[in-house]
Amino acid sequence: MKIKDSLFTAFLFLVLFSTLHLFSVGCCTPYKILGSEDLINDSLLILEKGKFGIYQLQGKQPEELPEDAFCDYKDVIVEGDVLNINVYHPTRIDWMHTIRHFNEMRGGVRVNQGKISLAGFEPIEIEGMTLPEARETIREALREEVKDADAFLSFRERNSNIVEIGGYVARKWIPIDGKIRLYEVLSKAFIPPDANLYASFVQREGCNLSVDLNRLVRQGDMSQNIVMRPRDKIFIASPTEEFAIVMAENIHLSTRPSPQGYNLRAIHLPAGYISLREALVTAQGISYSNSKCYVQVIRGGLCSPRIYIVPWHRIDSVPNQNLLLIPGDLVYISLSPISNWKILIDELSVSLVLAPFLQFITREIRK
Repeated sequence: MKIKDSLFTAFLFLVLFSTLHLFSVGCCTPYKILGSEDLINDSLLILEKGKFGIYQLQGKQPEELPEDAFCDYKDVIVEGDVLNINVYHPTRIDWMHTIRHFNEMRGGVRVNQGKISLAGFEPIEIEGMTLPEARETIREALREEVKDADAFLSFRERNSNIVEIGGYVARKWIPIDGKIRLYEVLSKAFIPPDANLYASFVQREGCNLSVDLNRLVRQGDMSQNIVMRPRDKIFIASPTEEFAIVMAENIHLSTRPSPQGYNLRAIHLPAGYISLREALVTAQGISYSNSKCYVQVIRGGLCSPRIYIVPWHRIDSVPNQNLLLIPGDLVYISLSPISNWKILIDELSVSLVLAPFLQFITREIRK
């Protein structure tokens, strides 16, 4: 009798402990459980603000653009620039050819210590001047020695007034002139059409500028078209830089199953987002064994992680752009109840088949 009472007490304690544990876990879950309407609201935010809408969901606060980001600036000659300089005189043809030949032999006229040197003339200081200002200065210096002389100049090489471009792109630098803007620089850089413009960025003085390259290039949003400045840097990301994941049980994906028994498919996001419906199509649809009741979108890359429960009829009826996935999202598709029941029956069948064999082994061991 005492043994039965002890077993009953232990059983009650186990039930009570399990109940309290489940209650505490359910109350302290780190994820917010939300519905499809919340996912729609977040998607509308992304459509409205693009890259910065995603940043807002992730709790990031990008800095404002500088006040002069859209203002042209004076493009001046600096130390190390190489100029093409041609002179003109109505009668001194020999002098013109001499100056031209001398400059071509040197590969142009380089600015050294703020000055340039022309054959037969004293060094002329032009650093910090624009091309028209430098032309006027050179013309006056020439006319002190040769009456009616004129000069014409242009940039040949520039060491400082360039924009450096790295990453998934062919050209590594583009010269700028104080007026050229970001869109023109990108067009000259021959960016591949599949580049991930969401993960790409523009950097100035070591800080990333709040510019959405995807909205500029793919949507033509000229509010992102800033004026480029010397030594700005642009990084173009590869197509595989950002992705979401579709994870399903027994779904027919073009990838091998993971060790946990799930199939995974990475969905690349060159724009920073993709519609849920398009992601499912890219993952080659869902299997007959999967549940058609709802899918779960797990958004863990946020300050406050969320799980969106999206019924299947909402995926069918809501427009594509109203259900968006962002980098780091995980779409989970569970098995249908009948599929889970089939798995249970299969496991029980194996146990029933092995039961007589195990009984035989047990009897043999006891002998």
